[in-house]
Amino acid sequence: MMDWEQIETLSKEIYVTTWYRNFIKKEHVKIRTQNMTDLSLTMRNMHYKINPIIFDREDNSPDDEAVRTFWYLVNLLALCEGPISVIMDVFIMYLIDNKHDDLWSEEKHEFIKEYSELNRIPTSQKISFLKLHGYGFFEDLFPRDLRNAFSHMNFSIKEDGGIVTYSKKGNPREEPIKRDTIIELFKNSTKLMNMHADIINEEFGIK
Repeated sequence: MMDWEQIETLSKEIYVTTWYRNFIKKEHVKIRTQNMTDLSLTMRNMHYKINPIIFDREDNSPDDEAVRTFWYLVNLLALCEGPISVIMDVFIMYLIDNKHDDLWSEEKHEFIKEYSELNRIPTSQKISFLKLHGYGFFEDLFPRDLRNAFSHMNFSIKEDGGIVTYSKKGNPREEPIKRDTIIELFKNSTKLMNMHADIINEEFGIK
């Protein structure tokens, strides 16, 4: 379960004491915040506009539950690889600035030192690094097994919207993941994104 009070406290500390003060100019903060806010609003609008079109019809077919699950999965992946990845970079630079400089770049064969170098680090490696240093909630937003299954298309969606993931050998893994679980992950990701946009607006007086 996500401890939102703790996450907000940590986030405020990181933004105020380190990252935005030290690494980018205020005008860049404004642009990033606006992008994050706009994306959040767009995704909420998509949710409210698309759901009735696809799921509230009188002629719903059995496939509609599977379509809804897939829609949530696509958006979850977009969040994880987009704005959530940016938030992860904020936390990573905070750690590097505080002497936790053990994030390895396979491409350069050296430890990461600059923000610009994070673009070439895989999301899975970022999440592992953050978990190692006490920020395991990022993995809770999009669990590794689910992320890998989606990236490699090693999953299927049942008629009731549940997800079955498969091993590399094609064997199904334990119990199917319920669609409600995917919806909860999606809501948590948008909540984190909105929280960070609000923190930046509040702390830096950006409107």
